[in-house]
Amino acid sequence: TYDEATCDSVGSTPTMSPSTSPTSNPSKGPSHGPSTSPTTLSPATQVTEAEVEGKIQFSNTTISEENMSLFVDEIKREIKRIACDDNFLKCEVSVGVNGQPVSRYLREHSRSMQESSSTQVDYAIALEEICVSVCSDSVALSNQATGSLHVAIDNGSFVESLKGSSTTLMTLLANAIATRSVVPDPGAPSNWYPDWRSSSKSICLNDGNEPTYMKIFGNYYENSLDACCKRYYAWDLIACTGDAGTIPSGFYPNWGTSETKCLNSIESPETLPYTLEIWLDVDIESCCEKNFNWVYNDCVYLSCGSL
Repeated sequence: TYDEATCDSVGSTPTMSPSTSPTSNPSKGPSHGPSTSPTTLSPATQVTEAEVEGKIQFSNTTISEENMSLFVDEIKREIKRIACDDNFLKCEVSVGVNGQPVSRYLREHSRSMQESSSTQVDYAIALEEICVSVCSDSVALSNQATGSLHVAIDNGSFVESLKGSSTTLMTLLANAIATRSVVPDPGAPSNWYPDWRSSSKSICLNDGNEPTYMKIFGNYYENSLDACCKRYYAWDLIACTGDAGTIPSGFYPNWGTSETKCLNSIESPETLPYTLEIWLDVDIESCCEKNFNWVYNDCVYLSCGSL
């Protein structure tokens, strides 16, 4: 019978007689144990952490005690706006003045502030990024966060944005100039980059004066002079590394002359071949066998090897 207390009264009314057979085959019996693996595997995730410290020097401006908090708060907000990507798991910005927390600086330097025409703001950015497959290292993550920030400070738009945040800062920063410096991390590798501005030379530098686009994208750097020269100037390796580089040890074929012999890379580095891994051998005999096997004895003799 139709029971209004337990059935949904909205819809069609029940039939007056039961159905004579099921509408479909019954389900199979329950499985005898749990499945051995999940339906889908969650990809492994990784968290990359980095911390960047820097200094911004504001000159041609005097920040009074009553305006210092506003000044620092707007700098913190502006750094966070520029440096913190939406994809970061964490991006926390802290700010100090002349190497001290703001409150301490105000307490100890309230009188000298009236006489100073420059202020150094110290900042630190703590970063975390979560990724699944392609993950940045800490250096690339730092560069990603600071690239646009450095550009904004260098081209003056950082100061202009601060001036636009309030009429007070518009007046205080009317003639202000901001310059920056980055506090090096002693545990971080050096940022060696190719100096393509020196078109006639093969040079890698780590002076912090790389072009803006390298700072923004961050994928032009290598951790050492050798690595940078091998990546960008392998065809002119010795000129690039100079006395500071490491010359690979071994023997290579002297393709530049008619002599069928092998040269010592340490004694004759000036003609090292472009693809060192292919042409460099551990001894004269191996080099002659691989490259001059049809005149093997002559090659070993001319190369001062042992027959």
